[in-house]
Amino acid sequence: MLFALPHLFYLLCAMQVHKAFESRPRLGIALGFGFIASGLAGHGAAGTLAAFTVARLLLGIGLTLGLVCLSMLAADCAKGRPPGGMFGSLEFVSKAGAVAAGVAAAAANSAFGPAAPLLVGTAVALGAVLATALPVLTRRAPRIRTHTRWSR
Repeated sequence: MLFALPHLFYLLCAMQVHKAFESRPRLGIALGFGFIASGLAGHGAAGTLAAFTVARLLLGIGLTLGLVCLSMLAADCAKGRPPGGMFGSLEFVSKAGAVAAGVAAAAANSAFGPAAPLLVGTAVALGAVLATALPVLTRRAPRIRTHTRWSR
């Protein structure tokens, strides 16, 4: 049952998440990466069944935010374009990423032991949070004049 908890959360809450983040999917995907990082880190630290359940639930929240908001962003990119080609490319990159993740997990596991996938996953999710938030954090605020210049 605990394996299915993140997926069950997605099935129960995807519509509400869509409504809540429809106007701000970038925030939702950044939060999703943050919850995934927390959930993965929690897997390694969980010492009780209750803690492990919370970690799985955090993973479910991240999964839901990430998938729903990614779908909204992809749909926005498809506006005015033939969606088949764009979604085909997105699916290809997604599958290529899954293959690369499997290879990286196997390499990390052989180098660092069985906790490596959690550590690497947490690090990658935190990097994704930063990459998603960076454009917002570096956006320049409009200049406000502090000196009024009076003409003659």
